[in-house]
Amino acid sequence: MLGAQSALTQWLRTEEFKVELLLAGSVAFVVSIGVWIELAYDEIRPPAGFPAYAIGLAASAVLVFRRRRPVLVSVVVLVLVLVYRLLGYPGEAPAVVFFVAFYSVTAHGSGARSLLVGLALPVAAELLLVIPPYPQPWYSPAVLAPSVCMASAVILGAAARQRRLAAESALAQSAADAEARLRDALAQERLRIARDLHDVLAHTLSVIAVQTGVALDSLPGSPDQARKAMLTVRSLVREATPQLHSSLGALRGEAEPPQLAPQPGLAQLPGVAEQARAAGLRVELVLPQDFSAVSPFVQLTAYRVVTEALTNVLRHADATSATASVSLAEGTLVIDVCDDGTSPGPAAGGLGLAGMRERVSLADGTVQAGPDPAGGFRVLARIPAGRP
Repeated sequence: MLGAQSALTQWLRTEEFKVELLLAGSVAFVVSIGVWIELAYDEIRPPAGFPAYAIGLAASAVLVFRRRRPVLVSVVVLVLVLVYRLLGYPGEAPAVVFFVAFYSVTAHGSGARSLLVGLALPVAAELLLVIPPYPQPWYSPAVLAPSVCMASAVILGAAARQRRLAAESALAQSAADAEARLRDALAQERLRIARDLHDVLAHTLSVIAVQTGVALDSLPGSPDQARKAMLTVRSLVREATPQLHSSLGALRGEAEPPQLAPQPGLAQLPGVAEQARAAGLRVELVLPQDFSAVSPFVQLTAYRVVTEALTNVLRHADATSATASVSLAEGTLVIDVCDDGTSPGPAAGGLGLAGMRERVSLADGTVQAGPDPAGGFRVLARIPAGRP
């Protein structure tokens, strides 16, 4: 009981109730004018006017509930109009409410059942005109014309309902598509952050692991070598920290944009090769003399591919030397990294190779990675150079 009262109280505060109240008030005004005209100009002296006005106002008032109980509202209006006729009042002024009530049966009903009920209601309303004290022939225009108009209101309500349902379906589909696009965008963003974290941390941690090992081995007899290794570690940590903070800030959804720094490209590859050399790997790096025709995005992709390939050599290949060649031929950037290792290289399902393939694919390129028949492991990528 309390729950029903609470629901009614909430409904009375909604915009829907305000709209329905305004509609009911407008219809009540029209009905009152009609009752006054019927009482004032009828040739037969009608009964007292107060009940007529009361019935007209009551029939209009129930329209407030037309959306929630359209069939019940229509039946109540039929009963009130019947009472109006039986009391001996001329005409049918409260019947103006029929048009709104019958329209609501199909506009706010459901399925074919509401349409059948809605079409039956004008027939019932027509019967009210053929009963005493003012009977009229059922075939007279005064009876048929209002019935046809009421049936038209029923059909119009059904059309309005179909249009509303189509709009709601389109809106729901649009919302579902927007949610799917948002999920896809979030997944792509998580994938990008995962690639960036892997690219930064995998290479940095691999070199740090090697350098700390060198420092530990050199500590007793070669403190200078140990100091050099630790300085390399410190430099790597300083380079990786801003990128790590940027990725973590994106994951946390920070409102303030991070301080942007130039993205690495082919010009930064000698530094990557030097880090690998400091870790004990002999690296031969070959770069084109002029790579200004290569877009920054493609340069970043090539930088990540070479970095990941050399990181895999350090971690998995058990190699002593590696060659990293980047060349530009006929608008295509060719990246070729191979080593002289004896192990099969990184696992085919590893995150590094998967990220490498994703990056190259985003640049509309292709990549092949696997054991080289000549020995060792080889990564070969071809990427369109793009716009400079």
